[in-house]
Amino acid sequence: MLCYHEVYRKDVEQFEAQLLYYKDNYRLITLEQLLDIIVHRKRDYERCLAITFDDGHEMNLSTAVPLLKKHGIPACFFVNTVPLLLSAPEIREFSIKAHQYGHKFINSDETKMLHDSGFEIGSHSHNHHAMAKLSMEEAEEELRLSKKILEEIVQDKVKFFAFPYGGRRSVSPGLIKLAGKYYNVAFSTFRGFNTPDSNLHCLYRDVIEPSWPIATVRYYIEGGKDWGTRSKMAEMQD
Repeated sequence: MLCYHEVYRKDVEQFEAQLLYYKDNYRLITLEQLLDIIVHRKRDYERCLAITFDDGHEMNLSTAVPLLKKHGIPACFFVNTVPLLLSAPEIREFSIKAHQYGHKFINSDETKMLHDSGFEIGSHSHNHHAMAKLSMEEAEEELRLSKKILEEIVQDKVKFFAFPYGGRRSVSPGLIKLAGKYYNVAFSTFRGFNTPDSNLHCLYRDVIEPSWPIATVRYYIEGGKDWGTRSKMAEMQD
């Protein structure tokens, strides 16, 4: 599982090289296919790879999306729903508070367009809070409300959730269980491989930068940093 955020224009060429590397070396699958592999405990999962994008950055519409379409590569976009309800000035304020930079986010029409173009849409919560810092009631509202808003926009079931930030300050045993109340699958940003034995509501993802050379990407995908997350993940799932 790969996790991208924003693909800058200066990185488009290298990002395309990464996509071609994935296409040549892996079986690229949707999250729906990933769910099927785990639920039905299929054993043909080796060399499978799924690509996701967190935060719903607007720039990806002109950088990442055209390349994904060009090469026929599936992807899921995890979207925060607060920006879908705000005016442009309010979105800028949200961006600064939630992400510490003033980037633009996709709107409702663009979210629907991505869905109608064949990409999967998932929830990245409503406000992009570090959810382990919230009360369980507040966390549940983040899960419930974002799902409701997205399903109204795309007119389809939203089965997938990615914890904002995705590490220890955003994931806990209680939140893993709570995510299962609303979503079929939930994702962290702990690095590692997923198998049919993985916890469906705390799957691993490797965060990848579109500027990285192929050698670096390969190092991370093939487990170069996974050892650092195993003990943390064990704590999350006890």
